[in-house]
Amino acid sequence: MKKGLGAKVPLCPGSAAAAGTCDEGGGVLNAADVSFDKRGCDKALRRWPDLRVRVAAAVETQAQAGFFHCKGAGRWRGCALKECRVNSRDAGSVRIAFSVEGGRATVVYITQTLVRRDFLRELDRFLGEARP
Repeated sequence: MKKGLGAKVPLCPGSAAAAGTCDEGGGVLNAADVSFDKRGCDKALRRWPDLRVRVAAAVETQAQAGFFHCKGAGRWRGCALKECRVNSRDAGSVRIAFSVEGGRATVVYITQTLVRRDFLRELDRFLGEARP
């Protein structure tokens, strides 16, 4: 593959990068295109019913803004994780980690830990447990 200004280089290694589907910038993403990882989100989604709608709407809004208010949070399955804060009526403020691949977003982790340093430590521990 030719490298340079016009060359298309996959942004993420792994299966998604082979298809060239990892997205780093903004794009068209609907709330219906947001899925939730069962292991990292199920407990919070069962505890706070409105959180599913709020998180999906927040991810859609972030995508429309080009993920301007999101920060990097590590890597998951070969793609970059982004993190941001979401406000909910039931849960109050929560912090989420999500990845965007080919017009679909996957929310990997939801927690009430708001301090970024503590959140990243907790997320790293969660992702470390998930590795084979």
